[in-house]
Amino acid sequence: MLDRLDSEEAAAVLRRLLVAHPEIVSETEEIEEAVQALGVVLGLYRAERGKGGELAQWAPYFFAEAAGGAINAWRTGSRNGTAGGGAARRNRARFPQEFIGRFVPEWQGMIRRILSRTD
Repeated sequence: MLDRLDSEEAAAVLRRLLVAHPEIVSETEEIEEAVQALGVVLGLYRAERGKGGELAQWAPYFFAEAAGGAINAWRTGSRNGTAGGGAARRNRARFPQEFIGRFVPEWQGMIRRILSRTD
């Protein structure tokens, strides 16, 4: 049934669910942040694979470095990539490895290094 809803209907269902179950709000926010990070990483990977135009000529490592920055910001809960997100960030959901293997396989090593940091 949920798969037949348009985006506005799905958003309304989600809002009602969050009102009825406020205990899942923080988990929902975590998922939203992870989805945003995945979108940024995928977009940068595709841009790099699409030869990246002039940017790739002037800054060939930009795409991977920017993706790494997005993952690190998600990991730490801080836009500047420093640990500053507090206790909530220590309990981050696991970054989906199946996404990495399927959509950004050439960045697997870099992403695993970033995710294994303990700072």
